[in-house]
Amino acid sequence: MSEWRLVYSDPQGNMREHPTLRPLGGTFGGTRLLGRLIPLPEGATLCMLPGCTALGADADGNTVSLRSGRDLAVGALLPTGVARLFLPAYAKEAGAAHLPLFGYTAVAARNGRLYAAAVPVDDAATWRPSDFNTRALRTHIATMRARHPENRLYRQLETCALAYGCYTAQNVFYRRWEGAIPVSPRCSARCIGCISEQDGPVPSPQVRLDFAPGAEEIADLAVRHFEGGGTMVSFGQGCEGDPLNRAPVLVEAVRLIRRQTDRGIININTNGWNYRGVEELCRTGLGRMRVSLFSAHPAGYDAYYRPRGYSIENVERSIAIARGYGLTVAINLLVFPGYIDCEGETEALIDLVRRTGANEIQLRTLNIDREMLAESVAPPLGQERGMATFIATLRREVPGLRLATHNDPHLHQPQPAAVGLP
Repeated sequence: MSEWRLVYSDPQGNMREHPTLRPLGGTFGGTRLLGRLIPLPEGATLCMLPGCTALGADADGNTVSLRSGRDLAVGALLPTGVARLFLPAYAKEAGAAHLPLFGYTAVAARNGRLYAAAVPVDDAATWRPSDFNTRALRTHIATMRARHPENRLYRQLETCALAYGCYTAQNVFYRRWEGAIPVSPRCSARCIGCISEQDGPVPSPQVRLDFAPGAEEIADLAVRHFEGGGTMVSFGQGCEGDPLNRAPVLVEAVRLIRRQTDRGIININTNGWNYRGVEELCRTGLGRMRVSLFSAHPAGYDAYYRPRGYSIENVERSIAIARGYGLTVAINLLVFPGYIDCEGETEALIDLVRRTGANEIQLRTLNIDREMLAESVAPPLGQERGMATFIATLRREVPGLRLATHNDPHLHQPQPAAVGLP
């Protein structure tokens, strides 16, 4: 069997396989030996990392830097269904700008075939790239816009579907699975890695929603999605702030939806800051909740989210309340190799899951430049154990916990939880 080989690129994007050097992986803490590799998944996108000189290992295991500015690291942007284990191994060139906000995964080559440092987590049957961006998409969009010109949400979702390639926005026009409903132009946090609003040197890949839809607009879209064959609608999208900023409007929208149909699951993707709003939504008809989390330690949480007037205790209370009402609650874990897999971080996360009764963790790649993240957050607690060990630890320590990478629009199994409110 031939050796694993380092993959790198020239500045023009021409990818090459190094004849002698072996691949390495990167983490928050530095450069490591690669662990598990899988064939590059269908739908993955390869990219070169500007300003990042590729690193490899020689026959003696020594780290070798390629030519600065000429031999650049290569990464893969992975599809839903798999979890990243390592970043590409690189050394930032002096003065190099921060990378765009994407999730770069280490790749390697063997026998002329490409592999990624990742592990399969779940079957993302409703997130297969071949089912999206089809030739019929623009026709579906034009038809829906023409039929419902009064609803501003369809205009926003057209931008999300075409400009950003958002799958849940496209589902609204395909009339299937999980459909996006952005509702809030404001947020309760100023996340370092926010993809819709940035105040730093890296531009946002998306433009935030610039209006606040009314309850009737929200309900109109949701009911139409359910009646047309969709199985879930979700408040809280990449193009908006936090939906709990508009909790009273959402409560009214959910009431309107449930007066018209009992079909489908109503889900909210949120940072969970407003536990009173969560309780009102649970009473009204909310079916699922997904709560974003970077670190379960207050210092790490605050440094990443930069919350406006709330704390991680609010988040925990929101999770516990929703579970107490029988909702399925997922933690939307923003994963960065070399951070959450450190011993103290993993232990804190497991403790939070046990305290709140959260019954699902979605492993979501944190789309951010490593150096940009390191400038903003405190070092993680404890020694790195590796992402593979982290995943195995979750499965061992919390046996009933479901691990996933996405909202499953067909999975709706509310289970009341006897947990104390923090």
